[in-house]
Amino acid sequence: MKYQKLPVVLAGVLYGCAPDSTDAQITRYLMEHMEDTDISISQVAEDCHVGMATVSRYVRNIGFESFSALRECMKKEEETFETVDENNAALTIAQYHNDALSICLQSIDLKQVEQLCRQIESAEHVFLVGLLKGESAAMCLCADLCSLGKLCHTTVSLSNQMKQIMESSKDDLIIVFSATMSYFEYSDIRRIRHLLENRNIWMIGSGVKPDFIRHTITYESGNIPLAHPVQLVAVAELIAQKYAEIVNFSKKC
Repeated sequence: MKYQKLPVVLAGVLYGCAPDSTDAQITRYLMEHMEDTDISISQVAEDCHVGMATVSRYVRNIGFESFSALRECMKKEEETFETVDENNAALTIAQYHNDALSICLQSIDLKQVEQLCRQIESAEHVFLVGLLKGESAAMCLCADLCSLGKLCHTTVSLSNQMKQIMESSKDDLIIVFSATMSYFEYSDIRRIRHLLENRNIWMIGSGVKPDFIRHTITYESGNIPLAHPVQLVAVAELIAQKYAEIVNFSKKC
């Protein structure tokens, strides 16, 4: 399932800021008025009790050139929530997850996983990123690697993730969890494409990778409903297990 852009951006901002902050207030307002495609910047400012300059600054900070650009994005949004048989939801979800994990893990190239793990071991800085449920996989791997003595970094909002990527060096390692390989489609990368081409970025997912990405760990998704979060988390756990093997081997030597 491919996320719509605006919910991704707004959810990331809301999860990454203080609940009582101005950014949280404006974000909640926009999320509650997603269907109001004729909304104006003055209306947002008035209802949120802030100045229009504050709203304009907020819009730029989350990656839009103007409020008009954000409003145009609102007009394109559609519901993307996946539902299952409500009469037997638990059993259906269990079956979906079981099938999804089997297809995913049996199709993984373990040599690619090992290569990534060796880069994790040698890299001074490791950044893990993903969008919404993809970020849950990034957080899981971040926690596992930290427990294994490898300190990594992640952040929730898309704007902060892109800032982290742009400010990284060629020697840093960036791991992107994106089930459909569409992560970079949520940002205007035309002006930073040359930077991305020179970064050590690994993408993990089951779609077609962008042409500027050199390293991937891909898997078969099976196009199973509700599958992509558990598949990404499973790959994250597999990476952690392989990394633990490498670290333990290194210590013994």
